[in-house]
Amino acid sequence: MKVLWFGIDDTKACVLYNHEVRCELRDKHGVRLVGPGYSWPMEAGRMALSSVLAVEGKPDWVVLDDGNGAGYVPIDIDCHPDGVRFAWREGDWHNGWRKGIADQLEPDVVLGMVDRLPPLKQDLDPYLFHPGFHLVPHSVQTKRFYPGDGPRQINMVLYGQTGACYKQRSKAKGILRGRTDVKLPTHGGYWSDGRGSAKDITYYNDELAELLRHCKMAWVDGSDYNVCLMKYFEVAACGALLVGEKPYAWHRYFPDGCMVVCEPEELPDVINFYAKYEKARKRITDTAWEHIQKHHTVEVRAREIMAILEGWR
Repeated sequence: MKVLWFGIDDTKACVLYNHEVRCELRDKHGVRLVGPGYSWPMEAGRMALSSVLAVEGKPDWVVLDDGNGAGYVPIDIDCHPDGVRFAWREGDWHNGWRKGIADQLEPDVVLGMVDRLPPLKQDLDPYLFHPGFHLVPHSVQTKRFYPGDGPRQINMVLYGQTGACYKQRSKAKGILRGRTDVKLPTHGGYWSDGRGSAKDITYYNDELAELLRHCKMAWVDGSDYNVCLMKYFEVAACGALLVGEKPYAWHRYFPDGCMVVCEPEELPDVINFYAKYEKARKRITDTAWEHIQKHHTVEVRAREIMAILEGWR
């Protein structure tokens, strides 16, 4: 099966984990990565699909990957070759202006990173009821994000921005401010090259993983959209206790027993309890880490994607 996967080599952008899945697809499953930084120079910009196919040949699948930090997709859909199926890797579903590109693609399959949105947010997802929708969520590079066996000197990390759409996180920040055993806020950006000026920024690399391995708990929430953000996966992979709100469709990502659900007002009691009773904390974190290894690694995610595409043959 020949697959052309159109994306951007975004190792210096905010979605490094998407790049890692693409590389796994390339190295282990023979997928051809096409786009700036992969098969043509980064500065080349967008290219017409017909021009690419003239070079690459006719594939079984064309996958157009929306999950990149550059804010655009790398090709113009100027043809629909017979016998070629199309898939849309839905990254930023809330960026409605990309819908026109996806509509041109007329996807047979939608590989969604986020499950069906809560009812109040359904209008943001142009492919909410697409018959070929498959939930293929975030994944974790477990060579970087893993529990480790070092000391956990920080009781709680407040993980993420406290902007307008993170009301619960902002409330938690106010409640926890002044505690010396809490680190807040820890920015949720994933810039791999360390760009950004704020002192409280951490990055999607070993720095972030090391921080999460040194904390006992991390407050995580799904913003106003109440979705299962990448933060849930990272925290669980590093052996920190997930504390916060349970995102919409939680059981599509994690089973019961993988986090402590609480309101910001309950945080002081939760921190004090799980900081004292390590066995109770570790019982939950071990369950979450085991689930990550079975269901949410880069290797697992690449196999899932290939199985979906193979199923159409």
